[in-house]
Amino acid sequence: MTTLAPSAARATAKARPNPRDAPVTTTLFPSSSIPPPQKELIRLQRSGCGLAASASKWARRPAARFDSMTHGKEPIAMTDEVLYETRGRVGLVTLNRPEVLNAFSMTMYEGLIETLRRAGADEDVGAIVITGAGRAFSSGADVKRFQSAITGGEVGARRQSDFLARILQATYYLPKPVIAAINGAAVGVGATLPLACDLRYVSEKARIGFIFARVGLIPELASTFLLPRTVGLGNAKRLIFEAGMIPAQEALRIGLAQEVLPEEGFLDAALERATAIARLPTLALARAKQGMHQALGADAAAAERWEEETHTNEIRPSPEHAEGVQAFLEKREPDFAAARAAAQQ
Repeated sequence: MTTLAPSAARATAKARPNPRDAPVTTTLFPSSSIPPPQKELIRLQRSGCGLAASASKWARRPAARFDSMTHGKEPIAMTDEVLYETRGRVGLVTLNRPEVLNAFSMTMYEGLIETLRRAGADEDVGAIVITGAGRAFSSGADVKRFQSAITGGEVGARRQSDFLARILQATYYLPKPVIAAINGAAVGVGATLPLACDLRYVSEKARIGFIFARVGLIPELASTFLLPRTVGLGNAKRLIFEAGMIPAQEALRIGLAQEVLPEEGFLDAALERATAIARLPTLALARAKQGMHQALGADAAAAERWEEETHTNEIRPSPEHAEGVQAFLEKREPDFAAARAAAQQ
């Protein structure tokens, strides 16, 4: 087992725009580092995590990067928010902010993208597993990030869109199997990130929530493309319209999860399944993944771009979204009708 130790050194990487199309190939995609039910949500927030967990922290932290140092064939991670190690031919990526249930900071976004890119480029890694430290997979992103997108206009929104587009490339379009090991609560981007993975193994204690409507948003990370194709159109609409949490067995029933595993020994069981996959020929799996995606008859990258353009042009400027964010931060039920009425005055 090779463990990558965090380092205090950090460097700055030059941003480069993403290609408009994201073809699946046997090589990795171009690299760059571009900075981009209510009671249940309140419970997560009050436990010190969730979508509003760490707004002030990420702005004070330097971005995660990799330098030219290597450990065997592995890069040395420049952040402790995303851990990486190899278990045989399996690359294990751990979201590591357990004190806030692995809520996404900007540093974590960048660290995850770069870690997946490097793992994908390693010929000795045949499959990649993403999991969370502690009792959650991820409680989502910081709601104050949404506030910055509202007040920051197009620049703030495009920065966020860049992150999501790069995460999609680093998971859905990566020419290797990417597996989500959902060990606990998975909310917001904690739910859409696994959806962009190839397989989802879920702990029996896990709960998953596509709660975007609660803060006046539509799903992100190509979820409007991926979710109906994963669980069927009716189930996808129910998950989005009800904006609640579903347990592991329900996720299995509708096809969102491939298998529910016992809480005790969960990660070992998920890694055992990933190891069996990683032993298979890399090229054959890459081409099989490419062929299945092409057979869907549409482009996930195009869906993600539509989601972000709709967010930028219509959703984030709306009074409903502003009210949803403010209500969440104030730990109260949103009054969308009042927000609409006030905007019309």
